[in-house]
Amino acid sequence: MKNFFLFLFVLLFLASCDDDFKVGADYKEVTVVYGLLDHGSLVNQHYIKITKGFYSDVQDNFLLALNKDSLYYNDLTVTIEELSNGNVTQTFNLTKVDIAALPNPIIKREGIFLDSPNYAYQFIAPLDPSRQYRLRVVNNETGKVITGETNVINTSASIFRVIRPFTPFPQVDFANPELNYTFSWVAPANSELFDIIMRFHYSERDVAADITVKKYVDLPLARFVEKKGTNMSYRMDNETFYSLLTSNIGAADANTTRRVDTSEVFFIAGDAQMKQYIDVNNAQGGLTNDQIKPIFTNLSGENVLGIFASRGTRGIGFTTFTDAMIDSIINGSRTRNLNFVGVSLD
Repeated sequence: MKNFFLFLFVLLFLASCDDDFKVGADYKEVTVVYGLLDHGSLVNQHYIKITKGFYSDVQDNFLLALNKDSLYYNDLTVTIEELSNGNVTQTFNLTKVDIAALPNPIIKREGIFLDSPNYAYQFIAPLDPSRQYRLRVVNNETGKVITGETNVINTSASIFRVIRPFTPFPQVDFANPELNYTFSWVAPANSELFDIIMRFHYSERDVAADITVKKYVDLPLARFVEKKGTNMSYRMDNETFYSLLTSNIGAADANTTRRVDTSEVFFIAGDAQMKQYIDVNNAQGGLTNDQIKPIFTNLSGENVLGIFASRGTRGIGFTTFTDAMIDSIINGSRTRNLNFVGVSLD
């Protein structure tokens, strides 16, 4: 999302560098949409982020970035239509919500744009992977209409099947940083690339206050693994785990101790549209690396950027560590500054 806004800002800023050009062009409404439907969502909650691009030649654009009226529309009607062979089988009316204020809030990364409120459009319903889904956004103030369609990746255990770590009692062993570990899985239809995420759970104790808090960090063990056939595998250097753990948790002070808990492993699949979105936005390099990157969109409508696509999350439940791996986390030289002193007492 940030890249879309920066693209608009930089483009208009470059135009203002020549005195022969008008500093600010006539206002043009640009809508930015980002939505990924996930059949693997356990709570069946889906969110579509809709914002607008802006530019002013008379006001500070960095201050405008902190104004919700610069980022969000006042009156949109947002719907998702479920389709079977092109026919609408049901329609979901989306509700505008502040995702930063949810019971399990979705926190925006720090940056120049407003942190709160963080509006998105929500609907709650199970997805049918045999159907297609059409997004429809209507600006009730201007009449502008935006549409997009996507298939859904099937995340059923029999379709999106994880082979290693072995189930139903998965365990991983990254004990020796000089060795590697191979993940393997069966790729579902409509998938084109994959991420593997480990949610590492641990407890952290403030010794002076005698307060223990449960925490977790998400470690991206693999990113953008392209689909090559149905049976997939990815070999990760064990060193990657320790590097990610250190950088994501950070060194402990003298008053903090930590204990290792279990973890969760998620295989996340992206569809062809998501792959194209990533490929296009990472396309430039070498001698053209300082140029503005191309913007991909699969949405139809006037002056719209963004993507409406599908991803599929396949979690394999709580994963344990071997005793040797736990020993490496607690006593290894790479993680010594994290101050892990044992395993969780819960």
